[in-house]
Amino acid sequence: MYKKAEKAFRTAIDCGVIDYRIYSDIANLLRDTGQLEEAITHFERSHQIKPRLYTAVSLAGIYRQQNKPEMVSKYVKTSRKYIEPEDWYDLACLESMSGNIDAAFQALELAVNNKKIEKSWAWKDPDLEPIRDDPRFMKLVGRKPQEE
Repeated sequence: MYKKAEKAFRTAIDCGVIDYRIYSDIANLLRDTGQLEEAITHFERSHQIKPRLYTAVSLAGIYRQQNKPEMVSKYVKTSRKYIEPEDWYDLACLESMSGNIDAAFQALELAVNNKKIEKSWAWKDPDLEPIRDDPRFMKLVGRKPQEE
């Protein structure tokens, strides 16, 4: 289904559709399929159309995967402009990507305590990868779900 979805997104873009969701959706698809450079291009376009937390966090995450700390810092800083006061899960992601491990766990604990987390997603979320091997992670989110 990825190929069909990608074709539909590309068709919309080629037709001149200017909608941040189209660019964000194709960027997610490209990220999921390992096409990180093109994902960056589309996330940046989405962010130009409508600046928001999700695209800034996604860009920070991709740059972390590429081991580009200066770009991670740039988009973490950008993300902080959009984060809501009680958005503990996203704050945990930002702190994780920034290497602020204790702060990441404090935010993650608040997310868990306030039921603002999908625990199965936390095991897959690439933004939490830097803290996943820490024993505190399993203590907060539980055991890793079985692969389907």
